[in-house]
Amino acid sequence: MFPLNEEENAFVEPETTTAATVPDYWGPFAQLKKNESIITEMANYQGLMARLNDALFLDRFDLKYYSQLAKEANGAILELGCGSGRVTIPLFEEGHTITGLDNSQDMLDILLEKLKQPLNEHSRMQLQLADARNYEFASPFDLIIFPYCSLQLFTDPSDRKKIMQCAARHLAKGGIFAFDVTSPEMVVNESILELDLRHEQLEITITLGIKAYDDENIMVENSFWEVNADDKTHLILEFKKLAMLRRQQLEDELESAGLVISRCIPTAVDQDKNLRYLYVCSKREDVEYPLWHPYLCHQPTDKVLTLVSGKGCIVVDSSGKSYLDASGGLWSVQCGLGNQTIINAINQQLNTISYATLFAGRGNLPSILLARKLVQLAPFPLQWVYFTGSGSESVELGIKLARQYWYLEGKTEKNHIAYLDQSYHGTFFGSMGVTGLCPEAVAVGPGVPGLHAILTPHPDQCPDNQKYEDYALHCAESLSGLAEQFPDKIAAFIFEPVLGSAGVVIPPQSYFDRIKEICSQYKILLIVDEVATGFGRTGDWFCSTRFGIKPDILLLSKGINSGYLPLGATLFSAEIGNMLSKSDASIVHGSSHNGNPACCAAALASIEEIERLQLIPAAIAMGDYCRDLLEELMKKNRYISQVRQIGLMIGIAICQDDGKPASDLQIAALYELMKSNGVLTYPAVSSIVLMPALIINKDEIRLIAAVLEEALHSLKLINDHVTLR
Repeated sequence: MFPLNEEENAFVEPETTTAATVPDYWGPFAQLKKNESIITEMANYQGLMARLNDALFLDRFDLKYYSQLAKEANGAILELGCGSGRVTIPLFEEGHTITGLDNSQDMLDILLEKLKQPLNEHSRMQLQLADARNYEFASPFDLIIFPYCSLQLFTDPSDRKKIMQCAARHLAKGGIFAFDVTSPEMVVNESILELDLRHEQLEITITLGIKAYDDENIMVENSFWEVNADDKTHLILEFKKLAMLRRQQLEDELESAGLVISRCIPTAVDQDKNLRYLYVCSKREDVEYPLWHPYLCHQPTDKVLTLVSGKGCIVVDSSGKSYLDASGGLWSVQCGLGNQTIINAINQQLNTISYATLFAGRGNLPSILLARKLVQLAPFPLQWVYFTGSGSESVELGIKLARQYWYLEGKTEKNHIAYLDQSYHGTFFGSMGVTGLCPEAVAVGPGVPGLHAILTPHPDQCPDNQKYEDYALHCAESLSGLAEQFPDKIAAFIFEPVLGSAGVVIPPQSYFDRIKEICSQYKILLIVDEVATGFGRTGDWFCSTRFGIKPDILLLSKGINSGYLPLGATLFSAEIGNMLSKSDASIVHGSSHNGNPACCAAALASIEEIERLQLIPAAIAMGDYCRDLLEELMKKNRYISQVRQIGLMIGIAICQDDGKPASDLQIAALYELMKSNGVLTYPAVSSIVLMPALIINKDEIRLIAAVLEEALHSLKLINDHVTLR
């Protein structure tokens, strides 16, 4: 073992009178001290220290993350501090083109020895003797990595800035710079870790003791090694200083070098503590990329999947990579991309009259024809149609109509709206107010008053000792309780018949029957949000038909014209329309593009295509086929807890090792992994959602299942964290 002063709980340095010259490959802050009798022998013992590091790193899984990044980058790679090839060689063997850079010729020689093949100018691997703070290459790199906490060896911020600036300068457009760092939680004062390893091939036995402590934000690490190799015993006492790099400090330093963090991945977890992080960065390109995306912090272009073409269910990005879009864009593309019938209808309308308003008593033929068609298709008699530009706007108008109806009825205080606490209805001020899945709403100040959340019948919240149907009925009673709490004040209950963003939650029939009874008892209008479920998605024109729901107000968008142009619609009953008419009241709503003729022409063509291609029965058949495949996968994969499916609206509930619903971080990792393997899904609450175009075929569904299976096999989901196997 190693000498230890138990009273002070500190290392006792072996007696020494002379310090050895530190080999180059030990880095700028290491010192090597040994007993005098073995100083010369140990200083350069056949690259022993490199081999010791290999032995220690045999089981380290960081490599898998770098391998995944290499696949994402799909181009030239530069590894800084390539060392003895622990990352370089595996990436090379995977078929990547890689340049290794190190400031020690000894280390480069060891790497060449391991490679066991000569390099020439045509090789996929090139080696360069240079310093990470100052190097020059003629061509940029798609991925630059600095593994194994090497950045922390540079305790001087000016040195780190040089490294970051050099990396930024050598990144290709959209390139990635990645490095890992230890967490400050690695520092445990007055604590010693002992580790015994044996590397049979090298016939080396190592006894290692480590003590790390914080010295003014510098992690000082003392390592004592007792090495038995070739019947000789070597003692090494290493003093190493590592910069303790916290997230904010890294962000500031990267910012000054023109880089930003796009991902921060915990790669080592022990007893719920994150001990190591992988930072994935890219060049800040605000000037070149001014587009801000919904629900995201402003991100660099490496995180944006820029699509340039698509046909059917297949989309292609700016690098030429193809993806199967299993999410139908944003659940919108019923007829698939590039449908020539819809495109021709749009072009013909643009050549006839490209714009017309519905204001000032004007109209246009496509909007009139579409309104008639929607009334004809409506699940239960709805007489009136008001066109909008989106689902959010349809919701906004639905809330207004419900309140206006009761106001005209003389019940001016009957203006409260009930909604489900795990719903998603949009991002306008009213629609955001009735969206349960929008914690960010607090940032924009007080919302619309009189909005009340009630329980969502989500299977994940169902107690283990209760049947789901009983739990759903319990949730329905929360609407009754709200009506009792606010007597004659609840104007309407807005809900999605199937909750997509909550993970495709499909309440039982008894839930809807009870909701109908409660709304009838308390005179509450039913606002049914079929923005996602409409136009064949669930195996009927509208999901309300499936469950016998009779909406007073029906909200539509997305699949209304297969997402080809922005369009929504709010349908409402004759009773509401008659109240407006007899009160000589207008609808207090409108925008410039409501009823745009080209948008309406696209909708008419899309509806015709759904009928011609028989996509509603296809949605049932393909949805059932997908469910069967996923349920077979569920039998052999513990991470799938439930498959929830109605038509081609499918939620795959994901759980962790202990059966607990997956965290947002874990769902995001699964989404990203499937994306990197060529399938686009949609991340939802503890689930992955599939809502492909209704034209999807069995081969494409089998591909989705195969990619999901491979992704789940590659991940470990434990304690809300995720690691690659």
